[in-house]
Amino acid sequence: MSVETLQQTAGSATCLDWDLANEYPDSSLPGEGDAEFSRRVGQLTGGRVRIRPQCDVRPGLGSRRLFDAVSAGRLVLADSFAGALGDVHPLFQLSSLPFMTAGGADARRLFELARPHYDTLLHDLGQKLLYASPWPPTGLWTKAAIGRVQGLQGLRVRTYDATSAQVFIRLGADARAMAFTDSLPLLASGGLDAVLSSGDGGAGAKLWQHLPYFTPIDYAAPLSLVTINLAAWNALDAPMRLAMEDAAAQTMQSQWRRMQTRVEENTLRLRDAGATIVQPGAELRAAFAAAAATAIADWTGRAGSAGHAILAQYRRQP
Repeated sequence: MSVETLQQTAGSATCLDWDLANEYPDSSLPGEGDAEFSRRVGQLTGGRVRIRPQCDVRPGLGSRRLFDAVSAGRLVLADSFAGALGDVHPLFQLSSLPFMTAGGADARRLFELARPHYDTLLHDLGQKLLYASPWPPTGLWTKAAIGRVQGLQGLRVRTYDATSAQVFIRLGADARAMAFTDSLPLLASGGLDAVLSSGDGGAGAKLWQHLPYFTPIDYAAPLSLVTINLAAWNALDAPMRLAMEDAAAQTMQSQWRRMQTRVEENTLRLRDAGATIVQPGAELRAAFAAAAATAIADWTGRAGSAGHAILAQYRRQP
Protein backbone atom coordinates (compact mmCIF):
# COMPACT_ATOMS: atom_id res chain seq x y z
CA MET A 1 0.00 0.00 0.00
CA SER A 2 1.46 3.38 -1.03
CA VAL A 3 1.75 6.34 1.33
CA GLU A 4 -0.81 8.22 -0.81
CA THR A 5 -3.32 5.41 -0.31
CA LEU A 6 -2.58 5.37 3.40
CA GLN A 7 -3.31 9.08 3.63
CA GLN A 8 -6.70 8.47 2.07
CA THR A 9 -7.63 5.53 4.32
CA ALA A 10 -5.96 6.17 7.67
CA GLY A 11 -8.77 8.31 9.01
CA SER A 12 -11.47 5.84 8.01
CA ALA A 13 -12.46 2.48 9.44
CA THR A 14 -10.40 0.73 6.76
CA CYS A 15 -7.75 -1.60 8.16
CA LEU A 16 -4.18 -0.61 7.35
CA ASP A 17 -1.77 -3.41 6.39
CA TRP A 18 1.88 -2.41 6.78
CA ASP A 19 5.14 -4.28 6.33
CA LEU A 20 7.98 -3.71 8.82
CA ALA A 21 11.22 -4.54 6.99
CA ASN A 22 14.43 -5.64 8.74
CA GLU A 23 17.66 -7.05 7.27
CA TYR A 24 18.29 -9.20 10.38
CA PRO A 25 16.65 -12.51 11.40
CA ASP A 26 13.41 -12.66 13.36
CA SER A 27 15.26 -14.34 16.26
CA SER A 28 17.63 -11.39 16.68
CA LEU A 29 16.78 -8.92 19.44
CA PRO A 30 15.45 -6.31 16.97
CA GLY A 31 13.53 -9.05 15.15
CA GLU A 32 11.85 -10.08 18.39
CA GLY A 33 11.00 -6.44 19.01
CA ASP A 34 9.37 -6.22 15.58
CA ALA A 35 7.11 -9.16 16.45
CA GLU A 36 6.15 -7.69 19.82
CA PHE A 37 5.47 -4.25 18.38
CA SER A 38 3.29 -5.73 15.66
CA ARG A 39 1.28 -7.68 18.21
CA ARG A 40 0.83 -4.68 20.50
CA VAL A 41 -0.23 -2.39 17.65
CA GLY A 42 -2.88 -4.88 16.59
CA GLN A 43 -4.21 -5.10 20.14
CA LEU A 44 -4.15 -1.38 20.91
CA THR A 45 -5.72 -0.30 17.60
CA GLY A 46 -8.42 -2.97 17.77
CA GLY A 47 -7.07 -4.49 14.58
CA ARG A 48 -7.27 -1.26 12.59
CA VAL A 49 -3.50 -1.46 11.95
CA ARG A 50 -1.96 -4.81 11.04
CA ILE A 51 1.83 -4.91 10.85
CA ARG A 52 3.68 -7.79 9.21
CA PRO A 53 7.36 -8.12 10.24
CA GLN A 54 9.51 -8.89 7.21
CA CYS A 55 12.88 -10.05 8.55
CA ASP A 56 15.86 -11.48 6.66
CA VAL A 57 15.29 -9.27 3.63
CA ARG A 58 17.21 -10.34 0.55
CA PRO A 59 20.83 -9.27 -0.07
CA GLY A 60 21.05 -5.76 -1.48
CA LEU A 61 18.29 -4.49 0.81
CA GLY A 62 20.33 -3.61 3.85
CA SER A 63 19.42 -1.07 6.52
CA ARG A 64 20.53 1.97 4.52
CA ARG A 65 18.32 1.11 1.54
CA LEU A 66 15.38 0.27 3.79
CA PHE A 67 15.82 3.59 5.59
CA ASP A 68 15.88 5.50 2.29
CA ALA A 69 12.74 3.67 1.17
CA VAL A 70 10.88 4.94 4.26
CA SER A 71 11.93 8.52 3.52
CA ALA A 72 10.77 8.13 -0.08
CA GLY A 73 7.45 6.54 0.92
CA ARG A 74 8.18 3.23 -0.79
CA LEU A 75 8.04 1.62 2.66
CA VAL A 76 5.95 2.72 5.61
CA LEU A 77 8.06 1.09 8.35
CA ALA A 78 11.62 -0.17 8.69
CA ASP A 79 13.88 -1.45 11.44
CA SER A 80 17.30 -0.06 10.45
CA PHE A 81 20.69 -0.66 12.03
CA ALA A 82 21.72 2.84 13.08
CA GLY A 83 25.43 2.45 12.35
CA ALA A 84 24.66 1.89 8.67
CA LEU A 85 23.17 5.40 8.48
CA GLY A 86 26.40 7.25 9.22
CA ASP A 87 26.58 8.83 5.78
CA VAL A 88 23.04 10.16 6.30
CA HIS A 89 24.33 11.93 9.41
CA PRO A 90 27.26 11.06 11.74
CA LEU A 91 24.97 11.15 14.80
CA PHE A 92 23.41 7.88 13.68
CA GLN A 93 26.78 6.21 14.32
CA LEU A 94 26.80 7.32 17.95
CA SER A 95 25.65 4.00 19.43
CA SER A 96 28.26 2.04 17.45
CA LEU A 97 31.27 4.15 18.45
CA PRO A 98 34.05 1.81 19.61
CA PHE A 99 34.31 0.95 23.31
CA MET A 100 31.98 3.77 24.32
CA THR A 101 29.30 1.60 25.97
CA ALA A 102 30.01 -1.33 28.28
CA GLY A 103 26.51 -2.80 28.08
CA GLY A 104 22.79 -2.15 28.09
CA ALA A 105 22.70 0.52 30.79
CA ASP A 106 25.33 2.64 29.05
CA ALA A 107 23.70 2.14 25.67
CA ARG A 108 20.32 3.26 26.98
CA ARG A 109 21.75 6.34 28.68
CA LEU A 110 23.54 7.37 25.49
CA PHE A 111 20.35 6.84 23.48
CA GLU A 112 18.25 8.97 25.80
CA LEU A 113 20.76 11.82 25.50
CA ALA A 114 20.71 11.56 21.72
CA ARG A 115 16.99 10.97 21.18
CA PRO A 116 15.96 14.66 20.78
CA HIS A 117 18.59 14.99 18.06
CA TYR A 118 17.37 11.81 16.35
CA ASP A 119 13.81 13.12 16.43
CA THR A 120 14.86 16.34 14.68
CA LEU A 121 17.05 14.60 12.10
CA LEU A 122 14.38 12.04 11.24
CA HIS A 123 11.66 14.67 10.94
CA ASP A 124 13.79 16.54 8.41
CA LEU A 125 14.20 13.25 6.50
CA GLY A 126 10.46 12.57 6.40
CA GLN A 127 10.42 9.99 9.18
CA LYS A 128 9.40 9.59 12.81
CA LEU A 129 11.25 7.49 15.38
CA LEU A 130 9.00 4.98 17.11
CA TYR A 131 11.53 3.12 19.27
CA ALA A 132 15.08 1.79 19.45
CA SER A 133 16.22 -1.81 19.92
CA PRO A 134 19.59 -2.51 21.54
CA TRP A 135 22.06 -5.13 20.35
CA PRO A 136 24.25 -7.23 22.65
CA PRO A 137 27.90 -6.14 22.69
CA THR A 138 29.69 -6.74 19.40
CA GLY A 139 32.42 -9.32 18.98
CA LEU A 140 34.63 -10.67 16.22
CA TRP A 141 33.76 -13.90 14.39
CA THR A 142 36.74 -15.56 12.69
CA LYS A 143 37.85 -18.72 10.91
CA ALA A 144 40.80 -19.10 13.26
CA ALA A 145 41.44 -17.86 16.79
CA ILE A 146 42.77 -14.30 17.01
CA GLY A 147 44.99 -14.05 20.06
CA ARG A 148 47.31 -11.18 19.10
CA VAL A 149 47.28 -8.05 16.97
CA GLN A 150 49.32 -9.83 14.30
CA GLY A 151 46.32 -12.05 13.65
CA LEU A 152 44.46 -9.05 12.25
CA GLN A 153 47.03 -8.36 9.52
CA GLY A 154 45.34 -8.70 6.13
CA LEU A 155 42.20 -10.18 7.71
CA ARG A 156 39.27 -9.74 5.33
CA VAL A 157 36.65 -8.55 7.79
CA ARG A 158 33.11 -7.27 7.40
CA THR A 159 32.41 -4.30 9.65
CA TYR A 160 29.07 -2.58 10.09
CA ASP A 161 29.93 1.08 9.57
CA ALA A 162 32.69 3.37 8.33
CA THR A 163 34.07 3.98 11.82
CA SER A 164 34.50 0.28 12.63
CA ALA A 165 36.14 -0.23 9.23
CA GLN A 166 38.52 2.61 10.08
CA VAL A 167 39.43 0.99 13.41
CA PHE A 168 40.23 -2.37 11.81
CA ILE A 169 42.16 -0.81 8.93
CA ARG A 170 44.37 0.97 11.46
CA LEU A 171 45.14 -2.45 12.93
CA GLY A 172 46.17 -3.86 9.56
CA ALA A 173 42.97 -5.61 8.50
CA ASP A 174 41.33 -5.50 5.08
CA ALA A 175 38.06 -4.11 6.45
CA ARG A 176 34.90 -3.38 4.50
CA ALA A 177 31.69 -1.87 5.86
CA MET A 178 28.65 -3.69 4.47
CA ALA A 179 25.14 -4.79 5.36
CA PHE A 180 24.81 -8.08 7.22
CA THR A 181 22.73 -9.59 4.42
CA ASP A 182 25.42 -8.70 1.88
CA SER A 183 28.15 -10.37 3.96
CA LEU A 184 26.50 -13.80 3.96
CA PRO A 185 27.09 -14.66 0.26
CA LEU A 186 30.73 -13.57 0.65
CA LEU A 187 31.10 -15.82 3.68
CA ALA A 188 29.68 -18.77 1.78
CA SER A 189 32.06 -18.18 -1.15
CA GLY A 190 35.12 -17.73 1.06
CA GLY A 191 35.43 -14.02 0.36
CA LEU A 192 35.57 -13.05 4.04
CA ASP A 193 37.71 -14.24 6.94
CA ALA A 194 35.85 -12.49 9.73
CA VAL A 195 32.69 -10.58 10.64
CA LEU A 196 32.20 -7.90 13.29
CA SER A 197 28.78 -8.66 14.80
CA SER A 198 27.09 -9.62 18.04
CA GLY A 199 25.76 -12.68 16.25
CA ASP A 200 22.56 -12.34 18.22
CA GLY A 201 19.91 -15.02 17.80
CA GLY A 202 19.63 -16.40 14.29
CA ALA A 203 22.42 -14.11 13.09
CA GLY A 204 24.84 -16.26 15.08
CA ALA A 205 23.56 -19.41 13.41
CA LYS A 206 24.39 -17.87 10.04
CA LEU A 207 27.92 -17.05 11.21
CA TRP A 208 29.19 -19.99 13.24
CA GLN A 209 28.85 -22.45 10.36
CA HIS A 210 31.59 -20.48 8.54
CA LEU A 211 33.35 -18.71 11.42
CA PRO A 212 33.63 -21.05 14.43
CA TYR A 213 35.63 -18.70 16.69
CA PHE A 214 34.05 -15.79 18.56
CA THR A 215 36.14 -13.18 20.38
CA PRO A 216 33.97 -10.99 22.68
CA ILE A 217 35.88 -7.73 22.29
CA ASP A 218 32.78 -5.78 23.47
CA TYR A 219 33.30 -3.31 20.64
CA ALA A 220 29.92 -1.58 21.09
CA ALA A 221 26.31 -2.14 22.15
CA PRO A 222 24.69 -0.55 19.08
CA LEU A 223 21.08 0.22 18.25
CA SER A 224 18.53 -0.41 15.53
CA LEU A 225 15.88 2.26 14.97
CA VAL A 226 12.26 1.56 14.03
CA THR A 227 10.90 4.47 12.02
CA ILE A 228 7.71 5.28 10.17
CA ASN A 229 7.16 7.44 7.11
CA LEU A 230 6.12 10.86 8.36
CA ALA A 231 3.33 11.37 5.83
CA ALA A 232 1.79 8.04 6.82
CA TRP A 233 2.11 8.99 10.49
CA ASN A 234 0.49 12.37 9.95
CA ALA A 235 -2.43 10.69 8.17
CA LEU A 236 -3.37 8.71 11.28
CA ASP A 237 -6.07 9.98 13.59
CA ALA A 238 -5.14 10.92 17.17
CA PRO A 239 -6.28 7.66 18.86
CA MET A 240 -4.28 5.58 16.39
CA ARG A 241 -1.17 7.69 16.96
CA LEU A 242 -1.53 7.31 20.72
CA ALA A 243 -1.94 3.56 20.33
CA MET A 244 1.17 3.34 18.14
CA GLU A 245 3.20 5.42 20.58
CA ASP A 246 2.03 3.26 23.50
CA ALA A 247 2.94 0.08 21.61
CA ALA A 248 6.36 1.53 20.78
CA ALA A 249 7.07 2.57 24.38
CA GLN A 250 6.04 -0.83 25.76
CA THR A 251 8.12 -2.65 23.15
CA MET A 252 11.21 -0.58 23.87
CA GLN A 253 10.89 -1.31 27.60
CA SER A 254 10.73 -5.03 26.82
CA GLN A 255 13.75 -4.77 24.55
CA TRP A 256 15.93 -3.24 27.24
CA ARG A 257 14.79 -5.92 29.70
CA ARG A 258 15.66 -8.66 27.19
CA MET A 259 19.09 -7.12 26.80
CA GLN A 260 19.89 -7.86 30.47
CA THR A 261 20.09 -11.62 29.90
CA ARG A 262 20.99 -11.72 26.22
CA VAL A 263 24.77 -12.11 26.51
CA GLU A 264 24.44 -15.17 28.74
CA GLU A 265 21.81 -16.69 26.44
CA ASN A 266 23.96 -16.14 23.36
CA THR A 267 27.03 -17.59 25.10
CA LEU A 268 25.14 -20.79 25.94
CA ARG A 269 23.80 -21.00 22.39
CA LEU A 270 27.31 -20.64 20.95
CA ARG A 271 28.73 -23.35 23.17
CA ASP A 272 25.87 -25.70 22.37
CA ALA A 273 26.57 -25.14 18.66
CA GLY A 274 30.23 -26.06 19.12
CA ALA A 275 31.64 -22.60 18.56
CA THR A 276 34.79 -21.61 20.46
CA ILE A 277 34.80 -18.45 22.56
CA VAL A 278 38.25 -16.84 22.69
CA GLN A 279 38.82 -14.19 25.36
CA PRO A 280 40.93 -11.29 24.03
CA GLY A 281 44.26 -10.69 25.74
CA ALA A 282 45.54 -7.41 27.16
CA GLU A 283 47.67 -6.67 24.08
CA LEU A 284 44.73 -7.00 21.71
CA ARG A 285 42.47 -4.89 23.91
CA ALA A 286 45.11 -2.15 24.16
CA ALA A 287 45.56 -2.07 20.38
CA PHE A 288 41.81 -1.75 19.85
CA ALA A 289 41.60 1.02 22.46
CA ALA A 290 44.34 3.04 20.74
CA ALA A 291 42.74 2.69 17.30
CA ALA A 292 39.33 3.55 18.78
CA ALA A 293 40.54 6.81 20.32
CA THR A 294 41.59 8.12 16.91
CA ALA A 295 38.31 6.98 15.32
CA ILE A 296 36.21 8.67 18.03
CA ALA A 297 38.15 11.91 17.63
CA ASP A 298 37.52 11.80 13.87
CA TRP A 299 33.81 11.11 14.41
CA THR A 300 33.49 13.98 16.90
CA GLY A 301 34.90 16.37 14.31
CA ARG A 302 32.36 15.20 11.73
CA ALA A 303 29.42 15.15 14.14
CA GLY A 304 29.88 18.82 15.04
CA SER A 305 28.68 20.61 18.14
CA ALA A 306 25.75 18.24 18.74
CA GLY A 307 27.96 15.16 18.78
CA HIS A 308 30.53 16.86 20.99
CA ALA A 309 27.83 17.98 23.45
CA ILE A 310 26.24 14.51 23.68
CA LEU A 311 29.56 12.80 24.36
CA ALA A 312 30.58 15.44 26.90
CA GLN A 313 27.31 15.01 28.81
CA TYR A 314 27.52 11.21 28.59
CA ARG A 315 31.05 11.20 29.99
CA ARG A 316 30.12 13.54 32.83
CA GLN A 317 27.23 11.41 34.07
CA PRO A 318 27.93 8.37 36.25
